[in-house]
Amino acid sequence: MMTLYWEIANKIAEGKSFRFATIISAGAAPMSLFDNNEFPIIFRNPGVDILENVSTNAMLMRVENSGDPIVWRESVRACVRSGAKEILFVGSGISTEYKAPYNGCIVTNHVNVSGGNPLIGQNDDYLGVRFPDMSNLYHPLLIDRLRAYSDKANLEEGGLLVCCGKTAATDLEKRIAERPEIKVVSRDVAFGAIAAKHAGIPSAAVVFYPNVKPEIVVGMIREYFKNMR
Repeated sequence: MMTLYWEIANKIAEGKSFRFATIISAGAAPMSLFDNNEFPIIFRNPGVDILENVSTNAMLMRVENSGDPIVWRESVRACVRSGAKEILFVGSGISTEYKAPYNGCIVTNHVNVSGGNPLIGQNDDYLGVRFPDMSNLYHPLLIDRLRAYSDKANLEEGGLLVCCGKTAATDLEKRIAERPEIKVVSRDVAFGAIAAKHAGIPSAAVVFYPNVKPEIVVGMIREYFKNMR
């Protein structure tokens, strides 16, 4: 897997450098909505697709196997090696509220009881220290930027619960999911935010709920890109 992401970074770095990046899980939106002139593909592989938005100097990485912490870690590191100074994470998950009236959630914090962590193993000292400061994991200024689209995209704000599986199944997970500050359960985005913080890259995250129209997801990303010029 690491070889694949080194290949991505090297191929992109041959002639491109990006100021901004978005990493999106495959479950959040179908590839067909991005495969157009606005987001031309510059790298394709069964596990990952890389697109660019020329007008905003931004890259978009769409990843499969998004429940794997290593996928998020290596995706982040490929973005960093490609020049990214800010990262937006977009994932899919389940609301903790029955019949939630929202399309998704702007993540302000998370509780990780999955046992997984993208920083497990040998540390890459080039990117960050062994035990990085994890305060303000989701950057306040980038959260403010996302708030500008919260009404249009119908997004709430709150905490993310990262479980062993896709849903809260154990007694501990269910108790945490019942806390009022926890709004969504997902294995997407949190591992990416940890890896970005380790590398000193500010990031923000949005998790969309099932059955949301993919056009809403793409529209939010498009608007976010436009305001990064």
